[in-house]
Amino acid sequence: MKYRLPELEDKEIIKSYIEEHYSHNEKSLSASNKLTSMNFEDWVNKIHSNVNIPDKDWGKSLTYLAFNEDNNLIGLLSVRYDLTEEKAMEFGHIGYGVRPSQRRKGYATKMLEFALKECKKYGLDKVIVGCYKENIGSARTIIKNKGKLIKEKNI
Repeated sequence: MKYRLPELEDKEIIKSYIEEHYSHNEKSLSASNKLTSMNFEDWVNKIHSNVNIPDKDWGKSLTYLAFNEDNNLIGLLSVRYDLTEEKAMEFGHIGYGVRPSQRRKGYATKMLEFALKECKKYGLDKVIVGCYKENIGSARTIIKNKGKLIKEKNI
């Protein structure tokens, strides 16, 4: 897999990614860092800026596009390496989302493995990753990457 920050030239492939989620009746995009609520160019600039300049929601963070071996956009991956402890417990240091047509192929597991390595680079020894209780696939992804249940909360 290949990971990189989004660029302005990615507009069409990201548009297709968003449309696929919506066509599967999904109302939000995991790890998108407000992609669907912003102008695309502003979003790209925000993603690049957040690498070094914290924003009020996520602090410093990385939002990657994740591509498979055929260079197809598989998903989005967010590494929030500058969260307060309170925000980490609420949202987690890592967020990931895989496009519906590419789920159940092991991509989320690879994405989380990569994100955990990124967290180590930024000095995080303890990483919080969360998922909704009914998201069995995400729970399995976390367990495959040696995650442990520390808490359950109601929505």
